[in-house]
Amino acid sequence: MLAVAALLACAVSAVGAIPLPAEDWGYTTVRPGAHVFWWIYRGDQASDPNAPLVLWQQGGPGASSTGFGNFLEVGPVDVSGMPRNTSWTKTSGALLFIDNPVGSGFSYVDHPSLLTTTNAELASDYAAVLQDVLGKYDSLSKRPMFMFCESFGGHMVPAYATAVLDAVAAGKFEANLKGIALGDSWVSGVAYTDTWVPYLRQLSVLDSRDEAALQPVVDAVSSAVKQGRWQDATNQWGNLENAIGETADDVDWYFSIWHHVSGNEATPPEHDRAGRYSRIARAMENPLARRQLAAYHAESLDQLMNGPIRAKLNNKSGFVIPANVTWGGQSGAVFETLGVEFMKDVTPVVDALLKSGKIRVNVYQGALDLICCTPGTELWMKNLTWSGMQSFYQTQKTPIYPRPGDMNTGAFAKTHGILSMYYLTRSGHMAPGAPSIGGMPDTMFKIHQQIIAAGGP
Repeated sequence: MLAVAALLACAVSAVGAIPLPAEDWGYTTVRPGAHVFWWIYRGDQASDPNAPLVLWQQGGPGASSTGFGNFLEVGPVDVSGMPRNTSWTKTSGALLFIDNPVGSGFSYVDHPSLLTTTNAELASDYAAVLQDVLGKYDSLSKRPMFMFCESFGGHMVPAYATAVLDAVAAGKFEANLKGIALGDSWVSGVAYTDTWVPYLRQLSVLDSRDEAALQPVVDAVSSAVKQGRWQDATNQWGNLENAIGETADDVDWYFSIWHHVSGNEATPPEHDRAGRYSRIARAMENPLARRQLAAYHAESLDQLMNGPIRAKLNNKSGFVIPANVTWGGQSGAVFETLGVEFMKDVTPVVDALLKSGKIRVNVYQGALDLICCTPGTELWMKNLTWSGMQSFYQTQKTPIYPRPGDMNTGAFAKTHGILSMYYLTRSGHMAPGAPSIGGMPDTMFKIHQQIIAAGGP
């Protein structure tokens, strides 16, 4: 009887599935009062059943995948509405953006108590959205699936991948996850806070006097982490960023280590001489949230999402963004609520995925990124205990040239088994983005293609 019921459920699901339109969007209510927004595009390779489903996860936490990742990095058009030559729709069967954690972008909660506070809660919400979306469209669940991410997205995605693999193994839904790609990712906060000062010292941005003066601030972060004082560790991390900004003439955390911004990073919005804070960012009461999320809330993007895009989305029959929901309006609260999660180390989760042998793990890194600097990434990777690590270290890296005939090295790559590492030579934090925000879109597009071509284990 149970077998018959299961067959009937599958039949209903199959009948309900529809061909993927050129684009679609919607809300998934992951818990009563918690509504996650998603946006999916049919890729140029949709006619090929083996063309992948590519997922993109933004960082922050609180930044919007459907806004920043979509219009400023890998979606089909940019903020001006112009086609993007390096859009990841060109190499995929489908491209999916999800505004998770709930409260990011157009996602929203009916009450602040419904915001997530742990990676487990984040992963549970994400799996619920994915189950919903995969069930809507014919054959989407059978496509090879790859999760790409950036920044704090790399803190969340290992947990997402684990949740998806567990759900599939338990028969909760069907998905064909082949790999994850952690881009400039906040996997271990303390690995980055421990390496910022020596990295800037090596680059002559700081000198020995600066290094000595900053060391107690670094130690305060490490101490809080070791003692499991997670909210305090996040606060101490903020203090360290402030101290480095004051000492290093506001070195840019995202665009490039060689770039400096006018006005102090901790400057209140009303005294924001650099013009970094949009209307949305200015409304964030928490100074840490305001500083970190300002990079994802340029005024032009805020105006686009809360103007023409909102109108376009609401034009879909049966879909409504509630009048009291503003794109990015709850982002600051998302960041603040996840303060207890922010500095936790998810290296063991990455390690477990490698040891499982079920998916490929890819890491890509902008050489000019400071917030998730290359030395910090290499430090947390040294804590991986997967059996292939020694062979990985001994593997010769190879150059990547972004275009035929262009011998200006765009990146270096090394692969052993199911682990790959890519070093983008002239990229900041937002590697797939335009050069205007510190990215190397042509090189990242080629890396994206290589990751997809490698497939699963």
